[in-house]
Amino acid sequence: MRRFPYESSAAKYWMHALKVLSDPADLVQSSHPDTFHSDWYWVGSNPYYDPPAFAHPERAAWLGREQIERLAGFFQETVDQWYTAVAGSQAQETPRYFAEKHLWPNYLPMLMRELYPRAREVFLVRDFRDVACSALLVDERRGFPGVGREPGTSEADYVRDVVRRMATDLQRSWEARGEGAHLVRYEDMARHPEETLTALLSYLGVDASADAVERILRVAAQDVPDLAGATFDPNLVVHHRAGAPEDSIGRWQQRDESFQGTLNEVLGDALSAFGYEGQPAANAPVTGQGLPGPKVD
Repeated sequence: MRRFPYESSAAKYWMHALKVLSDPADLVQSSHPDTFHSDWYWVGSNPYYDPPAFAHPERAAWLGREQIERLAGFFQETVDQWYTAVAGSQAQETPRYFAEKHLWPNYLPMLMRELYPRAREVFLVRDFRDVACSALLVDERRGFPGVGREPGTSEADYVRDVVRRMATDLQRSWEARGEGAHLVRYEDMARHPEETLTALLSYLGVDASADAVERILRVAAQDVPDLAGATFDPNLVVHHRAGAPEDSIGRWQQRDESFQGTLNEVLGDALSAFGYEGQPAANAPVTGQGLPGPKVD
């Protein structure tokens, strides 16, 4: 949606509503049959979807299947109509996809894939060791911790806690949903933008011609100082960029051996899952098709 912050995640909201409203009653943590109507700001799970209700096979079949299918159809239609309205408001007459960003591993991507069998999922990753070092560099420049780091936390503990959890979350998502998905690595996009973007567009089934790729890269490289909602201070932009993308690849190797050892020890499994070895990404591009299929436990 071309209005700041330039994305709408309506599908996430309605899929969450589907799960809440179709789950069995939780009279302790959710709505209660005697009091739900007194709160105009809370719905919760269906308080009448309880053991007595599904004790009879016919009622159980309706609650456990037909009700869910009806809700799913309604919410999916709502999502489709919303994004059709978004497209129409932007003069996009024949949209192929709607796009949403997802950060954490939970039921939402799985539910989206079930309701949209032709959905396409793209995993965007960067060497987790460089992610950690970039976050720590930001802390150093601004003079206080952030990016999930609590004050007083050592760099090594930050890696063992926050960065490890982030890397593990992505790894588990890849193991669960990597089959049929597409992997884009930051390093490949920086070093081999044409090949990497061509592979991505081909996966999406859209125009992957050389002209389309060149046009996308040309437009994406432009600064847009008058972008609505953006704070464009040239000095801040230069300070944040800190050189070309190539300069940030393999940044972790500039640290001392002890810290490098911590990075490799803590993040090793996740690095291997996405094709990263002990060294920075090789010069040859690696995409989702180039990696072995994810192992699903």
